[in-house]
Amino acid sequence: MADEKSMARNALADSAVRLVLSGIPFEKLTIKQITDGAKLIRPTFYHHFIDKYEMLEWIFKSDVIDPARALIEVQYYREAFGLILKRIEKHRLFYECVLKL
Repeated sequence: MADEKSMARNALADSAVRLVLSGIPFEKLTIKQITDGAKLIRPTFYHHFIDKYEMLEWIFKSDVIDPARALIEVQYYREAFGLILKRIEKHRLFYECVLKL
């Protein structure tokens, strides 16, 4: 069950990222567009997220913060900061688009 939940969250997030990178401004992105792109139904979205902004927070946390968490816990702050910057740079176009909010 946890795997299905993770797969649905990832599918929704991937759909949102693809749509934003295709040129749809995040603020104009609809839940229907996200769920259609993920081939899921609207209730599935709301089972995982309150709204698209909570989904955006989840994307940032799982893409940028979580990979650095282990380094932060052992107080390797410089390495953690470097990893955070690398993760942001790797997905720079997406973050540039959503930061226009």
